[in-house]
Amino acid sequence: MITKRRGVALMLTLMVSFFLVVLLGAFLIVHRGNSSLTQNSLKRQRAYNVCVTALHYAWGELELNQGWGAGGFGNGRRVVKLPPVEPKLIVTIHGDRDNPEDLTKNYLEAELPATGETFSMKMVNNLQQRTVVEDTDIGSVPGRSVKLKIVGRSGGAELTLTSVLRKKPFVDYSALSNQDLSIQLSGVVGDERNWKIRSKDPYVNQIRSNTQILAPSAIDNDVLFSDPPRGGVAKATNDIVLDGTSVKSDRDFLMQSERTAKGQFETGTSVIDVPGLKQEDLRFPEKEMRIPGGTLTMAKLEKHEWTSRSFGVDTSSPPDGIPDTNVVRWRRVKTQYPSLQHNSRVWVGTQGVPVEDSGPLNGPNDGFPSPTSSPGFQDVLTQPTEFNDYPVLYDNGDGAKIRANLTTGEIALSPGAKFKVDGQLQILKTEGAPQPNLLFGYTIDDEGQAEFLGGNSGNSAIENPEQNSAALVTSESFYIDGIATGFGSIFADREVSLRAKSGLRAEPDMAVAIHGRRISFQAEDPPDGQTQNRLLDADWDMFKAALSQGGGYGSFEDWQELDSRAKRSLLGDDPDRDTGVRTRSTDKTAAEAWDALSNELALGPRPNFGSPPFGSEWSGKLTLEQYVQLREFARSGESRWLGDSDSRFNSTLGLMDSQIGTYVRWSAIMGLPLADFMAADRPEIADVYFVGLVHAGEGGLQADTNDSSLLIEGSVVSQGGIKIENAPAVDFVYNRLYLDDVLREFRSDHIELDQVYFKIN
Repeated sequence: MITKRRGVALMLTLMVSFFLVVLLGAFLIVHRGNSSLTQNSLKRQRAYNVCVTALHYAWGELELNQGWGAGGFGNGRRVVKLPPVEPKLIVTIHGDRDNPEDLTKNYLEAELPATGETFSMKMVNNLQQRTVVEDTDIGSVPGRSVKLKIVGRSGGAELTLTSVLRKKPFVDYSALSNQDLSIQLSGVVGDERNWKIRSKDPYVNQIRSNTQILAPSAIDNDVLFSDPPRGGVAKATNDIVLDGTSVKSDRDFLMQSERTAKGQFETGTSVIDVPGLKQEDLRFPEKEMRIPGGTLTMAKLEKHEWTSRSFGVDTSSPPDGIPDTNVVRWRRVKTQYPSLQHNSRVWVGTQGVPVEDSGPLNGPNDGFPSPTSSPGFQDVLTQPTEFNDYPVLYDNGDGAKIRANLTTGEIALSPGAKFKVDGQLQILKTEGAPQPNLLFGYTIDDEGQAEFLGGNSGNSAIENPEQNSAALVTSESFYIDGIATGFGSIFADREVSLRAKSGLRAEPDMAVAIHGRRISFQAEDPPDGQTQNRLLDADWDMFKAALSQGGGYGSFEDWQELDSRAKRSLLGDDPDRDTGVRTRSTDKTAAEAWDALSNELALGPRPNFGSPPFGSEWSGKLTLEQYVQLREFARSGESRWLGDSDSRFNSTLGLMDSQIGTYVRWSAIMGLPLADFMAADRPEIADVYFVGLVHAGEGGLQADTNDSSLLIEGSVVSQGGIKIENAPAVDFVYNRLYLDDVLREFRSDHIELDQVYFKIN
């Protein structure tokens, strides 16, 4: 028994020893594995640190010199030691100036001597360009940015870091408000109405209020986020209220709203600083010209002409048939002339239109017994002696000039000049006068043609705002009862007030700025000149029919890059020859064209196209030139548009030029060839739109657009609040390129960068 027990004890001892050996082996294996994992983790961490070191090295070089690495790194191989004595980092730069796009020949290698860790770096510097660089060795590179691809190595560990750096923007919000941001849409739920929060930036799409955001319902698709694909975010410090419901108070409501809007609504965010804006912050032209303040008015100036005739009258009683006295009777003819008045100065056009005639003097009871008004032009201090349809208003002899076309209402501010106004400036119109249209960066020639001279394409103009734009600066308020187009800026120390329906409009792809302590878009009811700032359905159909003939749209694709002579040649610049697009058929008769216009302009009865002022040439299908003449006649009631004068011909060509240019610009905005743009149904284009930076001071931004859609592309920034009402559609599109273009920041080599993309694997 004792022997058996000893045998069992021995077996148990051997088994325990075996398990102890196994456990010891397992422990040693686990320990060695943990040690290996720790070593790998340390190596990966060091590789990560190397990548970050490389990123900060490049970041520092670019902030000191934004041209670093652009166009390659030069020729050959050079070594940079940092610091020069006992360096902590040794960088070898490889360059091939003849092949700057080849990143296998233009790259960096570096070593940290103390640890033996290394990195290599490929880079594309696109800071100076507005457009995306496609298909590089490291992928696409956004405009005004730098893309880096860094490989960091430590021992056997290797990590790859990809990053995009850009200049720090003025703001990175399509709308930034220090107080309430309020959007009130017109129409009823279910209508085609919405507030869109969009972005042309691939990384950022957001709006922000330092108090609260008041908006329509997201659940009813009245609030929509889009661009970039991941949606966007609305941020408010206090609350976001959608159609009366707080997102803070109802979690389910918040989640449903975010799903429908395809974005996020965040509350409780910290208050951020809303930047101010000074004149010196903007890239204004250096050349300066002072013009008087006061009121500039487009008006129909009335001229009275009196003629008399004497009649013998028998006053005897009873009459004996023999005149015994003379009676003088007066005939009055009223003629209206286009004019422009600025305070006491007046400029008058040549095209007079009779508006009243008291009739021939055939007897002693005709006409007036005496003149009831002074002869000549009424309501002017000094009678005009010069008549010019295209007068120069102000000229400093140094290239700064303001010139007008009295027949169209255009007032051109020449490029490369800042026009300073001491005090307030108002630009108004009287009844029957053309609506004022400020053309920034344009000139008007002796034939009345307005031409944009700030570089023949928008992009080249944007690259040098000081030379190509115009600026209007007032020390008090600025008010315009009309529209503003072109390439330029408005800066008022006090209020900027614009008409909403026909309000401020900037040419697409041309960055501009507007600033006032308070900015307002005032609605008009009924809207005056309601079609001047939108595309008519009738225009669309007529121009589409004419442009599609004779080889199609190809010759118009580069319209913005053509000079004035080339454009006029395509339009048909000889009135005595049937050439150019102006002579192409619209496929509509005069009666059909009138009816189409009447649907939109509420015209009076259709005229008799078989009687004066119309002639036999109006009996068939209209040419494009005839259509434009008929449209202007319908708008103004002036028969001069149907005549053959040189002034009428040049004005018609100018209107066709502008219309084609509008279609070309909008096709570019929508990213479509002109043929595809025109082939579709007439696109919905905002009635009131502004491209650039809208900056309001403490007075904020208020807009009542009177059922007109509103688009602001760039950014709207307010140190007060933002309130937009009575708009069926509001579209905020963040585009930081426009902010970079108009701001004077970062003009030197030294810049400040932000990181907008970071990925490591």
